Amino acid sequence: MTFRPASFMLLLFLSVTLCAQEFPYTLNYGPNLLDYQPLSAGADTLNPGVVWDDPTYSLPIGFDFPIMGETMNTVSSPGFVGAFLGSGEAISPLIIPYGADIADRGLSTGTSQSPILYETRGVMPNRIFIIEWQNAGFYNELTEGNNESFINVQLWLYESGVIEVCFGPSNIVNNDDIFDGLNGPLIGFITEYDVNVDDFNTCWYLQGEPTSPTVGSLQGVANYPPEVVISGHPPADFLYQFVPMNVSGAVDRDLSGEFRVFPNPVMDELRLEWRLEAPPAELRVQLFNARGQLVQQADLDSQQVGQTTFSVANLPAGTYTLMVVDEGQEYSQLIIKQ
Repeated sequence: MTFRPASFMLLLFLSVTLCAQEFPYTLNYGPNLLDYQPLSAGADTLNPGVVWDDPTYSLPIGFDFPIMGETMNTVSSPGFVGAFLGSGEAISPLIIPYGADIADRGLSTGTSQSPILYETRGVMPNRIFIIEWQNAGFYNELTEGNNESFINVQLWLYESGVIEVCFGPSNIVNNDDIFDGLNGPLIGFITEYDVNVDDFNTCWYLQGEPTSPTVGSLQGVANYPPEVVISGHPPADFLYQFVPMNVSGAVDRDLSGEFRVFPNPVMDELRLEWRLEAPPAELRVQLFNARGQLVQQADLDSQQVGQTTFSVANLPAGTYTLMVVDEGQEYSQLIIKQ
């Protein structure tokens, strides 16, 4: 096989030594409760009918997305394999949703079989940017005249800063071949990637079993330990969720009064106490998940002062939005479920 710069860049991401810096996210993983839903034909297409291999692009997210102390509104890739430069600047955060040498399954035929789709959905403050690699193949296999292996992967960026990598149907024929001798893909983050010198500050990555991974930490370009990747491709309808550790639960309000929501983060029971400046017409409390779906609600009628509780013990870990609504006015707060 011809050695290619993009593959070399991926290996540089892997060639590092361990460090003890704290991971800035809480990792959650497990079956995707909504199952894997491919983006429809109504989504935007990065490669309309065009065969791709390490494409270069910059896409609008549609909102300001917080990541590692920075804010970005585009995702950019200068051709790196499965990686995004957050701001497109020379030094910026890097997201690696699927670090492997993927390519269009139509690479050898000249007819595209692997659309890259993206869209922004939802309304403020619960918007989501999604990009999907549909039916993507692997370069090593394709150059050998075979396109049996394929994956379907989505990257979800939530306005709250939550990141999800979601996996759909796949077929992996030979791990060693398609992953360049490794057991699986690199999935992780880099804090300060410098595109000019091909170096970085800190890299966090998933390692171990794909259905029960742990987080490892790397710093700088040095040695190359094989345990820096997960040992295989995750199953269909599985996801990795990364919840920022520094989510503040900042309050947005135009409903006049005093509110207290605790504990936050929460594990079992969430309590809301309120004292409004005027009697409400019809007070309602709603709890939305990070995808903007209503998971719980309670009607509080015209209580000017009161309290209520939500049992959240059976809800998946992640970020939620609590909203108190009264005739178009609302109070909202970000909630972290552990």
